[in-house]
Amino acid sequence: MPDDVALRWEQRLQTIASSLLTLEVNTILKDGMIGQKMPEAPMALHQILQEYREYTEPRLALTEPVLVAACGRLAGQGDAARYRGYLEAWAAGDRPAWPADLAPAPPDRPVGELTNGAESFEALHWIALALRRRMLAASAEAPPEARAAGQRHLALLTRIEENSRQLRGAAMMLERMFSAPSSPAQGEDPRLLALMRDPDVTATGGMPRLFGGTLDQTFAALSRHPRPVLAIDPDLTVLIRKAWELGLEEVLLQTTLSIGGDVLFRVAEMPDGQRAFLAELHRGAVDEGVRQWSMVFATLRDLLGLVTGSLFGRAAI
Repeated sequence: MPDDVALRWEQRLQTIASSLLTLEVNTILKDGMIGQKMPEAPMALHQILQEYREYTEPRLALTEPVLVAACGRLAGQGDAARYRGYLEAWAAGDRPAWPADLAPAPPDRPVGELTNGAESFEALHWIALALRRRMLAASAEAPPEARAAGQRHLALLTRIEENSRQLRGAAMMLERMFSAPSSPAQGEDPRLLALMRDPDVTATGGMPRLFGGTLDQTFAALSRHPRPVLAIDPDLTVLIRKAWELGLEEVLLQTTLSIGGDVLFRVAEMPDGQRAFLAELHRGAVDEGVRQWSMVFATLRDLLGLVTGSLFGRAAI
């Protein structure tokens, strides 16, 4: 094995090992299960976005100025801070004026179809943040029973907010890996405005957008022949899988085990009879999770030994 390949594999295995420093087991009560396995990452991102948007849309619609500002913030150039300032003022409940010297002011209307790119997750991050702040402000005046009922909504908004931040980074990496950038106009940042992407335009070389494209574009890209090979780093796959599997379901019991020996157990409010039944199921899931955790560590140890031995020309100790 060439040294550079072995080194890349060693780094990748070390990244996987670092993500295994904690084990988290969740027990969720779910109605209407369909038994669907996670689709490929581009489609999984579309499904996550759809679920997040269906939860937030009735409470606060995503409008074009918010999405445009989200794109501008991701552009990373000199105006990024000003776009962020607009988003922060909007999330605080203000109605900020559009900065006149930036991109032309977009129409104040709801956004249609989203892409599975970073700009969509960035926009949903700000939507969830704005909703959470408004709910917290309203709960200050609400009676105790109403505040208790609102805790579930606050928890789900926090999940959308935090997951969108992480998935934004994953989407940016995946778009760089699998899509050649479109040719921008003179002085225009290619990521500045996803809203203005022509749905018929493909990236350089005729490659449709697996990431950063609409649902139809993604489906077309996956339907090409020969089919594209989606070799995605395991840490990105794990991030997307957890967000897809957990969705917006309510976690009733959670156990987190740290490699350092700490154990954290959380229980949601529920009837005593239900708690006893679910606790027994949860205990079995934790036992099985610990067994598989140990097996994965042993496998990684052996793989790291093989790669290190190949890299240095000797067997690992």
